[in-house]
Amino acid sequence: MSTPTEQQYQAELLRTRQREQRANAEETNKESDAQTEDPSKPPGKKSKKNPPKKFPISPIEVGLWLFPAMAIDTFEFFGQALAAIPIVGLPLAGASSIVGAIMSGIIFLVVGLWLLMKRVTPFNPTGLRVFLVLGGAVFGNAIVNWLPAWSGFFLWLFFKAHMQQIISPGEKK
Repeated sequence: MSTPTEQQYQAELLRTRQREQRANAEETNKESDAQTEDPSKPPGKKSKKNPPKKFPISPIEVGLWLFPAMAIDTFEFFGQALAAIPIVGLPLAGASSIVGAIMSGIIFLVVGLWLLMKRVTPFNPTGLRVFLVLGGAVFGNAIVNWLPAWSGFFLWLFFKAHMQQIISPGEKK
């Protein structure tokens, strides 16, 4: 016999598991809709898909990337603020823009390689979103230097990795 408190706890556990299963099922449905069905199977029959995989990047890793991103964004912001200095300000701000564009290209290559090493590729919907936002950060940072584009990219990636870890926690190693 179990007490009413134990029954309530078991019922809450069951509800939590059902919510997680529904969230996983919705994610699986979204992924299966994006993929084409096997033409050898009769229409209406769906093949079983693998369960959704955990996002391969941990929030801690992304948080560590956030520090250099904030330093670069701060440097570029102050470089653009130099334009307020009479006579020498505009050439200094222009030089800062050029350095910012070069740094954006370098960071794009480094971060893109890091993402590929973490098996985040632009060949699935999640990876494509990550690479599109990465490209937007490069473009935005090179064109509008005073926007904190890199900090924004890594904050977005941090929350994406953190939420993925909350929704479908992976097995502990």
